[in-house]
Amino acid sequence: MGTGEDPIGSAFHTDPSLVIVEHIAQKEGVDVADLCPPEYPPLHTAVDPQALDTLLAGDSDKLLHEQPITVRFQYCGYEITVSNDGELIIEPQ
Repeated sequence: MGTGEDPIGSAFHTDPSLVIVEHIAQKEGVDVADLCPPEYPPLHTAVDPQALDTLLAGDSDKLLHEQPITVRFQYCGYEITVSNDGELIIEPQ
């Protein structure tokens, strides 16, 4: 892995969108509650959090999760790569 990557090696036990927000807050040195406008844009400006959670951690369609799924997007100055196996990589842009 390259510099700045932040891998999370286990499957998600909570919503992926929440895990992402928690890690961005940690990288920014702020409390999750402080990760809000005007300083920080809401996550939904970069990706639909509900769709992300359903796609990566939803249990409604077991067949969907037999295939690897990876989503990449930019948020708060970071390139975020997250997959349905629980891997999360956060790199500065």
